[in-house]
Amino acid sequence: MVVELSQGPASNYKRELDLDTAMVTVSYETEDRFITRQVISHFTENLIIVRITADGGVVGGDFWLDNLSCLQRKGLLH
Repeated sequence: MVVELSQGPASNYKRELDLDTAMVTVSYETEDRFITRQVISHFTENLIIVRITADGGVVGGDFWLDNLSCLQRKGLLH
C-alpha cells in the first residue's frame, strides 16, 4: 500500500506499534495540522484497514495498492 499525502514538511513525527491490538499508528504535524494514520492488517482474513485523520482540515493525496517488486522498480521502496 502506498500513501502519498498532499502536504508540506512533517515535524514531531511519532511511530507506535501496539502489540495487543496489532495496530501501527503514525502521527505528525504539517502545515498547522496534526495528521494520524492507523493501520491494522489481518493475515488470515487478507485485510488491510487504514484510517487517516487530520485535525483542522481535509486529508488529500494519492492512495494505491501495488506489489513489492513494482514498488522497488519505481524507487518507492528503499
